[in-house]
Amino acid sequence: MTRHLLVLDPGQIGPGEPISAVLGPGREVTVVDPLGLNWPLDDPPSPRRRATEHARELTDFSGVIVAHCTNAALALELAALVAPERVVLFAPVRVTTAMVGEHTQRLLVALGEPGASAADFARQAWHGGGPVDVALRGSFDRLRALARAEASGFDMDEDEAERFVSVLCGRYGQWLGHLAGQVGVEVTDPTCPVHVLGDRTAADLLPAGPVRRYDHADPYAFGTPGLQHLFREVLAVSTTGRPA
Repeated sequence: MTRHLLVLDPGQIGPGEPISAVLGPGREVTVVDPLGLNWPLDDPPSPRRRATEHARELTDFSGVIVAHCTNAALALELAALVAPERVVLFAPVRVTTAMVGEHTQRLLVALGEPGASAADFARQAWHGGGPVDVALRGSFDRLRALARAEASGFDMDEDEAERFVSVLCGRYGQWLGHLAGQVGVEVTDPTCPVHVLGDRTAADLLPAGPVRRYDHADPYAFGTPGLQHLFREVLAVSTTGRPA
């Protein structure tokens, strides 16, 4: 049985394969890139709203929503709107301000900030209990300042330097904006079965409805035959728990 898959896929943001690698051939797939949704600094949750607007355009959607890690809350939010057959989550994680702070620190270091200074900035920005939008704006401004400092070491005019900064910071800023938009999300029970792959389950994120868990040593190894086979098995289970 061929199912329509709605996949939240930010692409390859680490050393491994993107989640699309696990899907297999011959499926109808709609991809929503959470990092490709425009987000204003003063309204971090807005990408979630744009994603839900996109989902509402899928008339009579009865397929499967697939997501991983920090996209889990958004996947469950979409599921509550479009009533899919099921949701499949790979190693779902609830995003906290501490997590955004850790990612901010790593990105600052990647752009040349000394480790101790980056840690101090992230701690003040994200661990003080202040508004998320203020912390996000400050983090983005810091990233751009580091990128401008790097651009100054090259022979560029002002326009070239600004393009350099925009490209260098663009994906980093989108990633932080995506994370910040998931902080404090109250997940609505999607009322459909939820399948969780991986031993990290983020129990406080998962709905009260039916949840099936599948242990897997590496739920991010999307390009490996083992995880691809497990994903096919999950899709073959009917909503009553018997083979479809």
